[in-house]
Amino acid sequence: MDSYVLYDCDTGSDDAIALMMLLSYGKKVKTVAITCVGGNVGMDNVVMNNLRILKLFNCLDDIPLYKGCKEPMVPIHSPGDAKFVHGKDGMGDCPNVFPPASPDLLKHVKSEHAVNAIIRLSKEYSGRLKIIATGPLTNLAMAVKLDPELPSRLSGLYIMGGTRAATGNITPTAEFNFYFDPEAVWITMKYFPKGCSVHLIDYELTIEHACKWDWVNDWLSKTKDERHVFAKAVLQVLFEFSKSKPKLRPGLNLCDAYAMAIAIDDSVGNNPTKHNVVVELGGFHCRGAIALDHKKISKDALGPVFIYESIDLVRYCAMLDHALCG
Repeated sequence: MDSYVLYDCDTGSDDAIALMMLLSYGKKVKTVAITCVGGNVGMDNVVMNNLRILKLFNCLDDIPLYKGCKEPMVPIHSPGDAKFVHGKDGMGDCPNVFPPASPDLLKHVKSEHAVNAIIRLSKEYSGRLKIIATGPLTNLAMAVKLDPELPSRLSGLYIMGGTRAATGNITPTAEFNFYFDPEAVWITMKYFPKGCSVHLIDYELTIEHACKWDWVNDWLSKTKDERHVFAKAVLQVLFEFSKSKPKLRPGLNLCDAYAMAIAIDDSVGNNPTKHNVVVELGGFHCRGAIALDHKKISKDALGPVFIYESIDLVRYCAMLDHALCG
């Protein structure tokens, strides 16, 4: 087995495609667990969405799923959700598409809390485990506060979140995942880079490398097997949102799938460079925003983290194709 992955997610429709991508590479990557965090939608929907995908790939008995933190570490404001982007259930509002949402699936949820599972599995797979985090960072921040040695046992951490130039998607300056729990971002950026390489796949990077709509339509229309039908259904609400904002979203950018692709195949991300970052915890307009400390001005900067210059779209699109056909 090439690598071992723990996937921490708040599964909306882009996390769903990222998870499908991960499971499609099952011969190359062992998924040791899925840990759920509140974000795009509430915890109950996050759990059910992940269970449906595990059933789609016949993995319900092979990959454990854990419920984690459902709200920010310091809920001083209501960060809201992203139902307007992904649907009321976070996955296109198509609960009857195979595999359908069903209470019977809940028997597969493990009783151990996700934070405890992260710590335990980091010990079991010490030195070999990557964590891919595509939701708010609450579970990771809680885990590292409980066990400060956690990062030293990881082979890498891949995060989808933040921006490089303050072009937000939930406020003028902040990306949704980081806005949802800024304190968790600060803790993660402070402690994880000391023990492992941290890779940040930011929102602006995904926007700049959106897939053209002609390619997307062809991708989802190649066959009518269960995976293609499922993916097309869960993405419909996101399609409608994206096409209603052509300047903001010039094509389909499945934010979380870029992070997954780079974590599986690092050649998808071009020219990674190290940067220190600062995280804004206060302010009316800028809470949850990060900034790269290009000139190393701040003595309080965190990191370093790897930031990517661009995406190899040919490789990335091939991996999206593999998610449905592999």
